Amino acid sequence: MNHAGARVIVFDITMDDSSKVALNDSLLRQTLQKYNNVVIATTVGYTQTNKFAEVQATEPTYDNKFYNVDKNIGVTNIIKDRDDVCRSYLPLLDIKGWGTPTLAFAALNRYFKLKNGTLVDFSNEKYFMLKDRIIPRNGSTLC
Repeated sequence: MNHAGARVIVFDITMDDSSKVALNDSLLRQTLQKYNNVVIATTVGYTQTNKFAEVQATEPTYDNKFYNVDKNIGVTNIIKDRDDVCRSYLPLLDIKGWGTPTLAFAALNRYFKLKNGTLVDFSNEKYFMLKDRIIPRNGSTLC
């Protein structure tokens, strides 16, 4: 994909922990070390939610075995309303005190060549800012 000109490559897959895939894990690790435009998805367990979806993780690696390669990671947790419907998106999750971008925003960080873990600016109630881009908040209009 890099040879074809991809600016960002996102993997949102479930990794099997069995020893059968050790060679594949090694190849993926080598690829992640070679290219810095790859983002890996992770899902973390959580105990409670609030406006910014406070989440509890067991360790700062987000239990992702590829986190220590280059830390291009995005969280895929979906926060649903009480009626089990997802009506909004979040730009980040608070994982035990670490602001962590959601997968789409981690991909934007790579696209804009921002540092790993760069978070959106929340200073406006109608939109988020990332680099020089305005991203509308849920339920708001920019007009």
